[in-house]
Amino acid sequence: MKKLIQNIIIYLAMVFIMIFVFTMIDGLFGTEFIPDDETSDLVTSLIILIPVIVLAIYNISKYIIKVKNGVVVLDNSINESISNYTIFEETNAEMILTINEKIDSLIKQENLSFSSKMNYPTDNLVYVSHALSNFPELKSDKSIVKASEEITQRIADLRDQKTFINSNIKEFNVLIRKFPNSMFLKKIQEKEYI
Repeated sequence: MKKLIQNIIIYLAMVFIMIFVFTMIDGLFGTEFIPDDETSDLVTSLIILIPVIVLAIYNISKYIIKVKNGVVVLDNSINESISNYTIFEETNAEMILTINEKIDSLIKQENLSFSSKMNYPTDNLVYVSHALSNFPELKSDKSIVKASEEITQRIADLRDQKTFINSNIKEFNVLIRKFPNSMFLKKIQEKEYI
């Protein structure tokens, strides 16, 4: 409603300006320049149409700029989120490897046999869970238990962050495919989900 009132006010202001301009031109050049009987319909049409055209161009330009700026902001947000996600994921992988190495070291120190070790990759949290459930001795090492809990929480955080990023990617893809946006955003490629 506010936008409609704003457009009406702009339209009326332009109509008054057009009337003023044509009155000034008529006053400066006399009735010979704009004879009332021959061009009054043309002048009236111009007074009505020019503001409509200018207002339409203004609103379309404003819309295009708003959409393109929205795409840029969303694109930057997605790229930053993916970068942070990647760093966080790499940190998690390093933490898991570190804790798994510590578990291996403790297993060797205690001379425990871990026959099913080969079934679980050592860069996986499943290995930690399996080791903790099969070797109660490892649970006495508070650092392993604490690191396991921290990694579990971080994996949950990663899952949430991934959901957030994919939600933004969906919003981005819908924005660039939606009509009329697709007409002037043809060069922008859709993003793939992570």
